[in-house]
Amino acid sequence: AMAFFRASGYDARMLILIIITEDEFDRLKNRDPEVLDRLYREFKKPIFNFCIIKSRGRHDIAEEIASETFCAMIASAPTLKNCRNIQNWLLQIASRKLADFFRKEFRERRKLQSLRHDYQVDAHSAAPPDVEGAMETRKILLLNLALENVREKYRRLLRLKYLEGTSLDEIARMDGVPATTVNGLLVRARRELKREALRIAKRWDI
Repeated sequence: AMAFFRASGYDARMLILIIITEDEFDRLKNRDPEVLDRLYREFKKPIFNFCIIKSRGRHDIAEEIASETFCAMIASAPTLKNCRNIQNWLLQIASRKLADFFRKEFRERRKLQSLRHDYQVDAHSAAPPDVEGAMETRKILLLNLALENVREKYRRLLRLKYLEGTSLDEIARMDGVPATTVNGLLVRARRELKREALRIAKRWDI
């Protein structure tokens, strides 16, 4: 039998020994649902605790990163070479996910500050509040931030179609694909843009 350790928290010094057989390890590499479920139940709390501490008590972020960690565990299970490294493997995944999240959050914060400066309304103006203008500014902020976060292939299409006014047929000729393919990609691009805009609006209270 092989063995790996489960941390009771993020502190690697606090360990409980769990036994996994050669057969279970092979099943893990083949993404066996029973073994994956066992790992999830055993490591759910330690990984969440690790994320809570690293995110300084932000429960929503900890839940999101912990969930992404286990999704990545399932995706990369076939590449695992040594079951004694499972604990470190999961903590490394969580650490990378946290680092990616905080880099993205930092970029969004700086971009938002820059955009707010560019589109701010003169607070000392004697004119009555321009509600319609404020709503338009909000949309511009959201779309600019969301556009930065969609995948590059979608960002390019959205810019060509909606910022530069390029037609579907023109984009299709540029890319050497049917216009129906471009249209399908634009549908997915708009869906991703909307999802990002909603996420950003909630996170930054725009």
